[in-house]
Amino acid sequence: MYRESAKSRPVFLCANQGQAVDTNERIIRLEEKIAYQENTIADLDGVVLELNRKVAALQREMDDIRVNARPIDEGHKPRDERPPHYGGFGSAV
Repeated sequence: MYRESAKSRPVFLCANQGQAVDTNERIIRLEEKIAYQENTIADLDGVVLELNRKVAALQREMDDIRVNARPIDEGHKPRDERPPHYGGFGSAV
């Protein structure tokens, strides 16, 4: 909310306290908020970059595991293979 002051300079009423605040004070408060938000954004940007690096490393690791696991899966036929306890020492077979 805004009203003209006796000095004909705009004065804003604080919404939460109902006190008159002049334009310079409002500008200072807004600048402080913007500076705080810029710092927060920079911090969050660093976190996002670090997480992207970790995701990329994990993706490369998963790709390596898939490549190395394929030959094992392709040559392995579990239905044709007898379990190790069948036909071993002391077996009745």
